[in-house]
Amino acid sequence: MPKQLVIHLIYYVVMFLNAMPAKTGISDTISPREIVMRRRLDWNKHCTGEFGKYVEAHSDPDITNTNKTRTFAGIYLGITGNIQGTKKVFDLKTGTVKKCRSVTVMPMPDRIINTVNAWGKRYQEEEKKNKIEFLNRVQLQYDWDNDELEVSEGLMEELAHPDLSAQFPGIELERELDDGATSAMTIFEPSTEQEAHDAAVNGNLIEPITQAPVGTRHNPYVSRTPLPRIIPA
Repeated sequence: MPKQLVIHLIYYVVMFLNAMPAKTGISDTISPREIVMRRRLDWNKHCTGEFGKYVEAHSDPDITNTNKTRTFAGIYLGITGNIQGTKKVFDLKTGTVKKCRSVTVMPMPDRIINTVNAWGKRYQEEEKKNKIEFLNRVQLQYDWDNDELEVSEGLMEELAHPDLSAQFPGIELERELDDGATSAMTIFEPSTEQEAHDAAVNGNLIEPITQAPVGTRHNPYVSRTPLPRIIPA
């Protein structure tokens, strides 16, 4: 795995652990992150994807009347934690972490898996290169005759848990989809009430309510955006 993915995986886990109320904390309803930063995460902005998903990140250029691509392939690394919900994506072409406003989740093809593995091997080679040096009394490296070791054939690495699948759970692969399908997930279209609510919030006519009412069914456009509350004049 590339080094950047490991680093941002820790960021991803720690952020969402702190976003949940702690059992031994000072509050049963307010998370440690909300107590310190005085703001909570928004489901529609900060929970739009899972770590490790293959995405097409939108670059949003200032000049749009050209033939230059406006997206780039990458691996989703989570969010930065700001109010706008900026995303972090590992660029598969340059091997760097970039920030973008929005992403589109895509099925994971085999070529993307091979590209990520190639970046991981490259990082490992760079980390191991010249880490241990054997120097003589004049601080010069020894001229070893066996710089490249020959790996014996027939040796296989034993797996610690051979019954476990060697892949991230929840990440859909392109080869696992049915013929003609583009995604294994069901995408809900926004309802008329949701569009009217977003337009009213955008025009500062109502105050957004992010707490879900009790007893509603699980729907990203119903349960997480209840009826608006009118702000008195």
